[in-house]
Amino acid sequence: MKPAASVAGPELLEAVNSNQDVNEFRHQSRGLREALRPGFLYFQLRDKGLLGFLRTCFNWVEHRASPRIQRVLSPIKRLIRRAQLLAIGTKAKARYLAGALRPSQRRLLAIWDFQAAVYALGDLLTFNVLCACLCHIHKIERADVCFACDPGNPGQDWYADHINAYNHHYHLSYYLQALQMNHRIGSVFVIDNYRDLDQFLADNGHRYVVWPTTRDYLTKENAWKKNWDFIEDFHRDYGFIPHLHCRPVTIDWGTAFMKENVLPNVAVAVHLKTTQYSTERNAQTGAWIDFFKHCEGRYPVKFLVLAGSVREVPPELRSLSNILVTKDYNTTLEQDMCLIECSSMFMGSSSGPSIMAVYSDKPYAIFSFKSPSPERVKQGMDLFVFATEHQRIIWENETFPMILNEFLRMYNVVDVEKWKAWCANSNHRESPQLLF
Repeated sequence: MKPAASVAGPELLEAVNSNQDVNEFRHQSRGLREALRPGFLYFQLRDKGLLGFLRTCFNWVEHRASPRIQRVLSPIKRLIRRAQLLAIGTKAKARYLAGALRPSQRRLLAIWDFQAAVYALGDLLTFNVLCACLCHIHKIERADVCFACDPGNPGQDWYADHINAYNHHYHLSYYLQALQMNHRIGSVFVIDNYRDLDQFLADNGHRYVVWPTTRDYLTKENAWKKNWDFIEDFHRDYGFIPHLHCRPVTIDWGTAFMKENVLPNVAVAVHLKTTQYSTERNAQTGAWIDFFKHCEGRYPVKFLVLAGSVREVPPELRSLSNILVTKDYNTTLEQDMCLIECSSMFMGSSSGPSIMAVYSDKPYAIFSFKSPSPERVKQGMDLFVFATEHQRIIWENETFPMILNEFLRMYNVVDVEKWKAWCANSNHRESPQLLF
């Protein structure tokens, strides 16, 4: 005998489907009646404006429409979105000019869009400097930062080849530490849906000065070169650039590290890039090992070798007495940046950590340099427009004589005793300056 359920299956399935259709129809009918109430329409128009209200209506219809109708509505909705974002900028400027929102009430909203920017430490450190420049221009005290991403499609750049939906948040948490060098930071948002970001801008755009511009946000124009050019233009107009600094509590940790592990020697921060991407900028490890061996016993120096992980450090370095590998002390990204700031000078590859030295007054020598803006920083230039005379970029791959010459150039201008006195002090509120 067949089970009763199998005999009654077709009738039961038809009844269930019919009941679901009825329930869905009732649910949609209630939603439609609710949406068409005059009071509801009034509040939607008041809170979202005409363009925002139209976009909400399109979303409601699109969610319930057939695929054919969705294809018709999609380009119309995109046009409304563009018009809405343009209106946000116009409305914010109008309110500011009219005095409806005092400058002290406004904030910067700096958007880091992973569809237009790469997962790179140097880019994010440059982004911090950009935020400080914008705050200075607009007389704003605080900057809110928004990381916009689509975890299913993390990025369009070759840097993101190894980043996917599986490991996206792991990498994101690492780069979030770079914001510790942004002293203007207010709130931090992580938005993983561009529709939600558009709605956030529509609702709050008038409270912010928004970066990037609406055009750049919509076209996903590459952020790295544009941010660099903006900072150079800021230096031309204002005569300075904001420097990157760690927070005082981290500086106190850094000087305690120096007292315990470096003094009475002098700390020199070194970063050797040995990654599998952009290999043309990788360090010439043989030349560096020869240099470290030459310095051992000759100069009272401790080289703090920074690396993304322990496996990136050449094993030959551990046998040298003048080498200290920071990852052996389980340092975080923020602490590594602090050790660069607290050291007397910086040497190494053209890579993310070097940007911490670039935006400072610290002597540095950066090898295998790759221009962020070929129109501004041309092949053969040895200084950025905002660099001091003791800060140099070298385009060629390093050799032992080159490394030694650059080291001696900086070592001879650093006030070693002043640096040691600064490290021996406590309760620091600023990084060491004017050491040469």
